[in-house]
Amino acid sequence: QGFVKRLINTSGGEWEEGQPVSGVRYKASNGEERTAKAHLTIVCDGMYSNLRKNLAEANIKHPSFFVGIILKGAKLPFPNHGHVVLAKPSPILFYPISSTE
Repeated sequence: QGFVKRLINTSGGEWEEGQPVSGVRYKASNGEERTAKAHLTIVCDGMYSNLRKNLAEANIKHPSFFVGIILKGAKLPFPNHGHVVLAKPSPILFYPISSTE
């Protein structure tokens, strides 16, 4: 597993607006900086991406929040399956995470 430091262009230099992206420079788990090149580079590192500011306007909105609760010993209608309850103001999702929770 590594940590992406920056996007690179086709000549291996740091990517700039208007250039094709041909890969990434990243720091490997051992601390070594490496390069990975590909014909297709997909940036999918989430809402707080350190690369997002280079690729799009950073207009982060929080449309909703996810809250979790662990129910011990609760019985679901169909064991080993997820359950969606369409409730107001939002849906509720139930699923087992262990044999007792």
